[in-house]
Amino acid sequence: MKHRNSKALLDSLNEVSSALLELVPWRAREGLEKMVAEDNERYRLVSDTITQKVEEIDAAILRSQQFDQAADAELSWITETEKKLMSLGDIRLEQDQTSAQLQLQKTFTMEILRHKDIIDELVKSGHKIMATCSEEEKQSMKKKLDKVLKNYDAICQVNSERYLQLERAQSLVNQFWETYEELWPWLTETQRIISQLPAPALEYETLRQQQEEHRQLRELIAEHKPHIDKMNKTGPQLLELSPGEGFSIQEKYVAADTLYSQIKEDVKKRAVALDEAISQSTQFHDKIDQILESLERIVERLRQPPSISAEVEKIKEQISENKNVSVDMEKLQPLYETLKKRGEEMIARSEGTDKDISAKAVQDKLDQMVFIWENIHTLVEEREAKLLDVMELAEKFWCDHMSLVVTTKDTQDFIRDLEDPGIDPSVVKQQQEAAEAIKEEIDGLQEELDIVINLGSELIAACGEPDKPIVKKSIDELNSAWDSLNKAWKDRVDKLEEAMQAAVQYQDGLQAIFDWVDIAGGKLASMSPIGTDLETVKQQIEELKQFKSEAYQQQIEMERLNHQAELLLKKVTEESDKHTVQDPLMELKLIWDSLDERIINRQHKLEGALLALGQFQHALDELLTWLTHTEGLLSEQKPVGGDPKAIEIELAKHHVLQNDVLAHQSTVEAVNKAGNDLIGSSAGEEASNLQNKLEVLNQRWQNVLEKTEQRKQQLDGALRQAKGFHGEIEDLQQWLTDTERHLLASKPLGGLPETAREQLNAHMEICAAFDVKEETYKSLMQKGQQMLARCPKSAETIDQDLNNLKEKWESVETKLNERKTKLEEALNLAMEFHNSLQDFINWLTQAEQTLNVASRPSLILDTVLFQIDEHKVFANEVNSHREQIIELDKTGTHLKYFSQKQDVVLIKNLLISVQSRWEKVVQRLVERGRSLDDARKRAKQFHEAWSKLMEWLEESEKSLDSELEIANDPDKIKTQLAQHKEFQKSLGAKHSVYDTTNRTGRSLKEKTSLADDNLKLDDMLSELRDKWDTICGKSVERQNKLEESPVISGQFTDALQPVHGDIDLVMNLIDNHKVFQKELGKRTSSVQALKRSARELIEGSRDDSSWVKVQMQELSTRWETVCALSISKQTRLEAALRQAEEFHSVVHALLEWLAEAEQTLRFHGALPDDEDALRTLIDQHKEFMKRLEEKRAALNKATSMGDAMLAICHPDSITTIKHWITIIRARFEEVLAWAKQHQQRLASALAGLIAKQELLEALLAWLQWAETTLRVYFDFDIWRKQYMRWHDIKSRSGLLRRIDKHQDGKITRQEFIVWNSFSKFPTSRLEMSAVADIFDRDGDGYIDYYEFVAALHPNKDAYKPVTDADKIEDEVTRQVAKCKCAKRFQVEQIGDNKYRVIIFPFIQNLKSSVHLLQNNYLNTSVTLSLLFFFSFLEYLSHVVAR
Repeated sequence: MKHRNSKALLDSLNEVSSALLELVPWRAREGLEKMVAEDNERYRLVSDTITQKVEEIDAAILRSQQFDQAADAELSWITETEKKLMSLGDIRLEQDQTSAQLQLQKTFTMEILRHKDIIDELVKSGHKIMATCSEEEKQSMKKKLDKVLKNYDAICQVNSERYLQLERAQSLVNQFWETYEELWPWLTETQRIISQLPAPALEYETLRQQQEEHRQLRELIAEHKPHIDKMNKTGPQLLELSPGEGFSIQEKYVAADTLYSQIKEDVKKRAVALDEAISQSTQFHDKIDQILESLERIVERLRQPPSISAEVEKIKEQISENKNVSVDMEKLQPLYETLKKRGEEMIARSEGTDKDISAKAVQDKLDQMVFIWENIHTLVEEREAKLLDVMELAEKFWCDHMSLVVTTKDTQDFIRDLEDPGIDPSVVKQQQEAAEAIKEEIDGLQEELDIVINLGSELIAACGEPDKPIVKKSIDELNSAWDSLNKAWKDRVDKLEEAMQAAVQYQDGLQAIFDWVDIAGGKLASMSPIGTDLETVKQQIEELKQFKSEAYQQQIEMERLNHQAELLLKKVTEESDKHTVQDPLMELKLIWDSLDERIINRQHKLEGALLALGQFQHALDELLTWLTHTEGLLSEQKPVGGDPKAIEIELAKHHVLQNDVLAHQSTVEAVNKAGNDLIGSSAGEEASNLQNKLEVLNQRWQNVLEKTEQRKQQLDGALRQAKGFHGEIEDLQQWLTDTERHLLASKPLGGLPETAREQLNAHMEICAAFDVKEETYKSLMQKGQQMLARCPKSAETIDQDLNNLKEKWESVETKLNERKTKLEEALNLAMEFHNSLQDFINWLTQAEQTLNVASRPSLILDTVLFQIDEHKVFANEVNSHREQIIELDKTGTHLKYFSQKQDVVLIKNLLISVQSRWEKVVQRLVERGRSLDDARKRAKQFHEAWSKLMEWLEESEKSLDSELEIANDPDKIKTQLAQHKEFQKSLGAKHSVYDTTNRTGRSLKEKTSLADDNLKLDDMLSELRDKWDTICGKSVERQNKLEESPVISGQFTDALQPVHGDIDLVMNLIDNHKVFQKELGKRTSSVQALKRSARELIEGSRDDSSWVKVQMQELSTRWETVCALSISKQTRLEAALRQAEEFHSVVHALLEWLAEAEQTLRFHGALPDDEDALRTLIDQHKEFMKRLEEKRAALNKATSMGDAMLAICHPDSITTIKHWITIIRARFEEVLAWAKQHQQRLASALAGLIAKQELLEALLAWLQWAETTLRVYFDFDIWRKQYMRWHDIKSRSGLLRRIDKHQDGKITRQEFIVWNSFSKFPTSRLEMSAVADIFDRDGDGYIDYYEFVAALHPNKDAYKPVTDADKIEDEVTRQVAKCKCAKRFQVEQIGDNKYRVIIFPFIQNLKSSVHLLQNNYLNTSVTLSLLFFFSFLEYLSHVVAR
C-alpha cells in the first residue's frame, strides 16, 4: 500500500516537473531535470529492491522446503552410497577385475560428481535460505547442511581414495602383469636353458663359443634387469594397496626376484667357471703341446743318445749333459704338475672320457705326457747308471793303462839305458842277474797287463762304436809296448849270453894258451942240448917236430883268440876294458913270440948241427920231407868263402903255415949253401946229382912259397868277397831295418785328403826305393846260392844269413804293403769323409738358404696349409740327412782318433761347425714348424669364423631378398615387424662375432709381413664389411618399408648415416671410408682425363658442344659434392673416433680402477686386533670411499658419454655401448656394495673392540677395588677361627700329614695353597697366599708342623666362644660346614644373632660374564685372574656376613 502511494506521489512529481521544465529558463532546466531523474532512479531502485526482496522471501520459503527435502534426499543417498562403497571390498589385483572395479568406481565417481552439483546448489540455497531465516531456523539448517557436507566430503574422500587406489592399482597391475607375463616365462625358460647348459667344454674353440653364448645370455639378463626392478617396485606397492590380494602378488615378484637372482648367480658362477675353463684350457692346450714337444725332443735324444765315450772327461761331460736333462726336467716339473692337475680337473669337469671326446683327447695327451715323463726319468736313470758304470770302468782302465804304459816305458828305457854287456864274465854274470831281476818285475806286470786288457775288452763292449778304436788302439799300443819290452829284455839277455859266451871263450882260450905257453916254455927249456951225434940230433929234430905240431895247433888257437879279442875290442868303449882285453893278449903275444923265437932257434941249431955233422943228405931229406908235408897241407886246403869268420880262421891257419914256411927260409939257405959247398968240393956225377937235388929243392921251395902266397891271396880275396857279400847283406839288412823302423815309427794317418795323399806319396817313394832294392836283394840271393854251391862248409852261415835277409825282406815287404793299404784306405776314407762332408755342407748351405728365403708363415689358411706341406717335405729331407750327420760324426770321430794332430784340429773344427749348423737348421726347422702351426691355428680360427659369418650373412641376405613383399594386413605387418625385430636381434647378436672376426682379421693384418696375405686379408675383411653393411642396409631398408609412418621412416633414413659408436665400429667405418677414399683417389685421374678430353672435344669440335659443357658442369658439381661429402665424413669420423677413444679410455680406466678396488676389498685379509691399526684402516677406507665417490663422477661422465653416443650412434653399436654402460654401472654398484660391507665390518670391529676395552677396563677397575677391599677386610684371626671350626681336632692333626707326601714333616707353601684351594673350605687362592705367609714364619718357603700348630693356636683360650654371639656364630659356621653341596649355601647375618641363607647372583652373573668374555675376547690368564678375584669376592662376602 505504501508502495502504491509512493508510486502516485512519484507520478505527481513527474507531471509537476514536466510542467515546470517548460516554465523555467533553459539554464535552470538542467538542474531540475537532473533532480527529477535522480528521484525517479531512486524510486526505481527502491521499488526493484522491494520487489526482489519479496520474491526472495517467497523463494526462500520455497527453497527452505526444497532444501529440507533435498538435504534429506542427499543424506539418504550419501548413506546408501557409503554402504555401497564400504561393500566394494579389497582392490582386486587381476587386470580384468581391477579394470572392472575401476569402471565401477568410475560409475560411483560420476554419481558422486553429479551429486556434487546438487550439494553445491543445496549449500547455495541453504545459505540463501539461512539469510532469510530466523536464528533458530538458521542453526537447524546449518546443522543439517554441515551434516550433508561432512557426509559428502567423507564419501568423496573415500571414493577419491578408492578411485586413486584403483587407478594406481590398474596402472601398477598392468605394469606388473605385463612385466610378469613377459618376465616369468623368460625366467623359467632361461633357468631351463641354464640348467641344460653343458659343462664348460675342454676345447678352446668350443669354450670361446660357450663364452660368446654366455655373454649374450648375460646381456639378455642385464636387459631384463629393468623389468625385475620394475616388478620389484610395483609388487610392494600393490601389496600395500591390497594386503589381502597382494599376497599372491608378493609370492610372484619374490619368486621372480629370487629366480632372477638365482639365474644371475648361476650365470656369474658359470662365467667364472667359463673364464677359469678358458684359462685352464688355454694354458693346458697351449702349454701341453709345448711340453710334449719339449719332452719328445728330450726323449728322442735319450732314445738315440750319443755313443758313450771311452774317455773319462767326455763321460763326465755326458753325465753332466744327462744331469742337465734332469735339471731341465726339474724346471719343467711345476709346469708338468700344473698341467697334470688342470688336465685332471678338466676331465673331472667333463662327462667322462667314455662319453666326452674332448675329455678323451685330454686324457690321451695327459697319458702321453705322463708316459713320456716317466720314460724320460727311466731313460735318464738308465743312462746315468750306464754312464757311471762305464766311467768307473774307464777310470780304472785308463788309470791302470797309463800306469802300466809308464811302467812299461820306464822299464824299457831302463833296459835300454843299461850298460853294454861287459867283457868280464863276473861283470856279465852280475848283468845277467840284474836282467833276471828285471824279468821278475816284468813277469809281475803280466797280471796287470791281463787285467788292463780285460778292462779294455769290457770298455770296448761298453763304449760306443766311435770310441772302440781308441780303446783298441790303446790296448794294441800297450801290447806293442809290452812286446817291445819283452823284446828289449830278450835282446838284452841274448846280448848278455853272447857276451858271456864270448868272454868265457876268450878267457878260457887265453888261460889255456897261457897254460900251454908256460908248459911249452918249460918243455922247450927242458929239452936236451943239441946233440953231437947224428942219432941224438935226429931224435931232437923229431922231438922238435912234434913240439912244433903241437905249437901249430896252439898258434891256430892263438889266432882265434886274437880274432875274439878284436871282436871284444869292437864292443868296448872304456879304456880300462880295452886294457883288460889288450894287456893279457899283448903279454901272451910277447911270450908266444919268445917261444916261437926259441923254437926257431932250436930248429936252426938242430939243422946246423945236422949240417955240421956232415949230414947234408939227411938235412936235405928232412927239408924235403917238410916240403912234402907243407905241399900236402897246401894241397889239402880247399876253397873257402861265404863266411868271413871261417875265412878268417883259415887265414889264421894259413898265417901259421906261412910263418912256418918263412921260418924254414934260413934252413933252405943253409942247405943250399951246404949243398953248394959240397958241389964245389965234389966232382962229376955226384956234384951233378947234388946240383939236381938242390934245384929240385929250390924249385919245390919256390912252389911252396908261391902256393903259400897264392893261398894267402886266395884267402884275402875270399875274405874281401865274403865281407863284401855280407856287407851288402848287412847294408841291405840295415836299410830294411831302417825302413822297418821308419814304418813302425810312422806318423798317424792323415785325416785330410792332402795329408793322406802326401803320406801315400811319401810311402810310394819308399815302395819305389824298395823296388829298386829288389834287384840288389835278388842279386844277393843269387850270390848266396852260388856261394852255397862253392862253399858247402859255409852253407849253414850263408843259409842263415840268406834266410834272415829273406825274412827281413818279406817282413818289410809285408809291412810296406800293409802300410800302403792303410794309407790308401785312409786316403779313400779321408776323400769319402771330406766329399761327404762337403756334400753335407753344400746341402746345409742349401737348407739354410731354403730357410732364409722361406716366406714368413702365412695367415691365409690355404697358403699356410701349402706352406705346411712344403715344410713337411723339407722336414723329411732334413730327417733323411740325420743318418748322414751321424755317419759323418762317426767317421770324423774315427779320423780324430787315428789322424795327425793338426788334421784332428781341423776335422774337429769342421765337425763342430757342421754340427752347429745342423743343430741350427734343425732348431730353425722346429721353430718354423711351430710358427707354421701357430699361424695355421690363427688362420683356421679366423677363416672358420669368417666362413661361418659369411655363410650366415649370405643366408640372411637370401632371407631378406626373399621377404621383399610387405603385407597389407596390419596383423601381418605386425608379425613381419616382430619377425624382423627377431632378425635384427640375431643380427645384433652377431655383431660381437663380426667385431671379433674383424679385430682378428685386423690383428692378422698387423702381424703379417706378406703382401699377398695383406691383400687377401684386405679382400676378406672388405668382403665381410661389404656383406655386413649390405645386410645392415637391407635390414634397415626393410625396417623402413615395414614402418608406415613417414616420420619413423625418415628417422630410419637418417639412422643410416651416423658414424658415432664404439671404437671398433668407428675403426671399421674409418677403414671402409679409407677404402672409399682410396677408390675416390683412383678415380681422380679418370675425372681429370675425362675433363681434359671434354675440353679438347669442345675446343676441336665445330659442332654444337653445349651439351658437353652441361654434362661436364654436372659432372664437376657432383664430383665436388662427393669430395666435399667425403671430407665431411672424414671429419665426422675423426670426431667420432676421438669420442669413441675417450669413451673407451674412460670406461676401461674406470673398470681397471674398479677391478683393483675389488681386489683390495675382497682380499684385504683378517682385521687387526689393535685399535690404532683398525682406526688406520678405517681412515684409509674413508679415503677409499672418497675416491670411490670421486669415481662416481667418472661413472656419470662415462654413462653421460654413453647416453650421448646412444642418441647419435650407429645402430650396430647400440648393443655394445649399452653393454659397456651396464657393465660399468653393475661393476660400480658391486664395488660400492663391497665397500659399504667392508665399512660396516670395520665399524663393527671397532665398536666391538671399544666395547671389549671398556668392559675390560671396568672389570679391571672392579678387580682393583676388590683387591683393595680384600686387603682392608682380611683378618687372619677370623680366618683361623673359621678354619679351625671347619676342621675338627682329629682332621687338623692329620691334615698336615695328609698333605705331606714326602713324610718329611713339612710342606711347601704351594702345596698348602693348592690343597686348601681344592678343598671344600670356603676360601680363595689369594687368601690362602696371605695365610701361607703367616704360617711360614721363618720365610724358608716351607710350613712345618710346629709352624702350623703355632699359627692356629696362638692362644688356647681364644679358641673357646666367649659370648652368646660367638657361640651362635660358631654354631652357624659349624652347621654351614656340614653342607657337602657342590655350591655351598652362604649365610648372612642380618641382625644381632640373626642369620639368613643367601646366594650371590651378582657374583655368579659376573662369573658368567667372565666365562663369556673368555670365549669371545679375553685370554686365559685374564680369565683366571678374574675368577680368582671373584672367589676372593665370595670370601669377602663371607667376611662381611660374619
